[in-house]
Amino acid sequence: MDRFERRFPALIAVPVALILLGLAAMIPMDMNAPAQFTRDQWDALYGTLFLLCVTVSAAALTWAGIQHSKYGFPEEKMTPAQRRVGRIWAVGMIAATALYVGLGFGLDLWEQAAPIVYTVAALLCVIATILVKKDDET
Repeated sequence: MDRFERRFPALIAVPVALILLGLAAMIPMDMNAPAQFTRDQWDALYGTLFLLCVTVSAAALTWAGIQHSKYGFPEEKMTPAQRRVGRIWAVGMIAATALYVGLGFGLDLWEQAAPIVYTVAALLCVIATILVKKDDET
């Protein structure tokens, strides 16, 4: 258990780094398409490589989480305020996703809606979090 507990941060950091490296590699790959590939073929190839990085990382993160649970590390006790904050964020992001999908399918605003919807939802959740924490301090 001690050895796993020491390795656990790396078991989380390495897959996250792999996702970031895959994302960072997409930028130069996008600009430097070889002549033997059409643009669509090249996009499909580097998109596939990125999704492979995501897949490997997701599997590694899932395995690390399962191992963490298996060893029975004690979970931190959440205060009622922390539970409320978690619920606020869960409801806020689910509502934002529902709005995004509705705008996407209803008005075909897939590209335009995402940055606005999720940014506003996150800001509203932060405001609600501040208010909940302030109520708990008084």
